[in-house]
Amino acid sequence: MERDDYEEQGHFDINLDGRRYRVPHHCPHRAGRLMHGHINPVRKTISCPLHHSVFCLESGAQLSGPRCAALNIEVLPLGSTDETAATASSEPPPSTPPDKDKPMHYMAEQVWTPFSESVQGWDDTFHDLMLGDRLRMRAYRQAIFEVVRPGDRVVDLGTGTGILSLWALEAGAAQVVGIEMNTAILELAVRRLEQAGFGDRFVPVNRLSYDVELDERADVLISEIMGNIGDNENFQPILQDAIRRFLKPAGRILPLSVTSYLVPVAAVRSHQAVSAGQVESLSPRYDIGHLYRQRAILSPFDLYYDCILPGGLYLSEPRQLCRYTDTWDQPATYTHDLSYVLHSGGLLTGFKAYFVAQLSPDTVLDISGGNVAAGDTSDSWKHAFLPIETPIEVRSGDLLQMTFSRRYPEEDSTGFQQVYEWRGRLKRGGQIIGEFNQRTGG
Repeated sequence: MERDDYEEQGHFDINLDGRRYRVPHHCPHRAGRLMHGHINPVRKTISCPLHHSVFCLESGAQLSGPRCAALNIEVLPLGSTDETAATASSEPPPSTPPDKDKPMHYMAEQVWTPFSESVQGWDDTFHDLMLGDRLRMRAYRQAIFEVVRPGDRVVDLGTGTGILSLWALEAGAAQVVGIEMNTAILELAVRRLEQAGFGDRFVPVNRLSYDVELDERADVLISEIMGNIGDNENFQPILQDAIRRFLKPAGRILPLSVTSYLVPVAAVRSHQAVSAGQVESLSPRYDIGHLYRQRAILSPFDLYYDCILPGGLYLSEPRQLCRYTDTWDQPATYTHDLSYVLHSGGLLTGFKAYFVAQLSPDTVLDISGGNVAAGDTSDSWKHAFLPIETPIEVRSGDLLQMTFSRRYPEEDSTGFQQVYEWRGRLKRGGQIIGEFNQRTGG
């Protein structure tokens, strides 16, 4: 497999039975973060956390999984003083050990905890999943090198572990101000930039962007605070404020626009998983039961979930839900009426939401893809599955009329929670054949 420019170089060490195995950070299939893979000490193998490719630690040969190149593993005696081996890792280990019994692989219609609902509590496990998301990483790297010019002052809003800041500096930025509210994650970004030799040009700011004042306005504002519905990480007011206060009048913003879409689906397996409480997660930190209790959700159908929903499940053509662009002054709360004429029959179980972002004039990030094996899916965003509690049998030609709305819960003072509501009815020959009414608590 040809390596992407974004993939970090270097290895990490596994000490086993008196030997040191120097393993590359990334799986050669789709750049899964092998540091979070499962190690079998008996067979001396390591499994990729994304798609379960298994590699021999002794030879690097692939033993199972989607076909790809072998791993370039170096085997050394334990206790070797080889300086390269001792310092090869290009970033610090995670602060919490990964859950090795629940690897981070996924498949179509598999239901996952909605990570955008836990944005304030993301740890390095989820950030590592984002770093392994090839769709995301390729698009953002291409757009940053297209937009950032030598000598630019850049603001990276929601810095995370600093990969976007790193690319901006590599593209020639004179300075990057990285704004991140998570202290531990920002410390990882600082270390990443120091290790890359950019520590003197990276300015970390550990505050909410609303509380930040800059000495000088920026030429470029970079952000990646979209959820899979587009606005489910509250990006509209954050970016509107940042554009107004941080950016020069002729400054450039990345992304230029984000458009969200909604389409009815016949996702029977996903609906069964929600009904049975079979919701996957990266670790106990993101337990779905905790989220239900936190949001006072009594029915599992009053929440959306991260889930890959292929186009073969569509019952109609997608419809545009929202579009954010220019100064991002579009309203954050809204009520939209949508109408669909179904082109397929089946069992309506809910809706798929996704976004398409114009990151830069020549780069589009489209997360709508549903073919996991082909690599056109987003490992971290996936799609949003908005279920309905009682599925409805539908036919081609049926009319679906619905209202979709977004508002803030009255008790939330953080601005990082929202209430979505999707309700509507199905008509056939002018007669109502089914109705639904769900909302995400609050």
